[in-house]
Amino acid sequence: EILLFRSAFGVLLSLPWLVRNGFAGVKTVRFPLHLARTAVNGVGMFCWFTALSLMAIGDVIALQFTTSLFLVIMAATFLGEKVGARRWLATLVGFGGALIIIRPGFAEITAGVFFVLAAAVLYAANHAMTKPLVHTENGGQIVFYMNAILLPVFLALAPFAWTMPAPSHVGWIVLLGVCGATSHIF
Repeated sequence: EILLFRSAFGVLLSLPWLVRNGFAGVKTVRFPLHLARTAVNGVGMFCWFTALSLMAIGDVIALQFTTSLFLVIMAATFLGEKVGARRWLATLVGFGGALIIIRPGFAEITAGVFFVLAAAVLYAANHAMTKPLVHTENGGQIVFYMNAILLPVFLALAPFAWTMPAPSHVGWIVLLGVCGATSHIF
């Protein structure tokens, strides 16, 4: 449900861009990369929100910071970026901090930990896939494709988990949708 609303707001916020640029603005030669990036991001969002249902929000947020650590590895491995010794050391220290939060051997590693770490890896992959896209696509296209592809997927899945939102949740849902959509624009 949350993913459906987030995607719907993303499409709604892309409408002014679509009206200004027309359908010519969505022409792309990189559709397979848009599709792969969207799939990675959609599964990442699912994992993140699942983790939120299984763990304390502080732990989810703390472990989500591993996204940048995974991104360093992906940037070096897949994008061919040069990563210096200090950045590798900082990445190792960061993973050490994640291990302190996870506490393997002292506490049971829960499914929530796996979901949030999967989300972090998938979000890092999403960011790594965005870099090649910006060479041929503009920001409006990138945001539009992600939300336009995710919306029908989440629309098809929503009936399986649908719970009518309480009136008191509507404002929060709108805020989540707007913030989620605009985060990709920024």
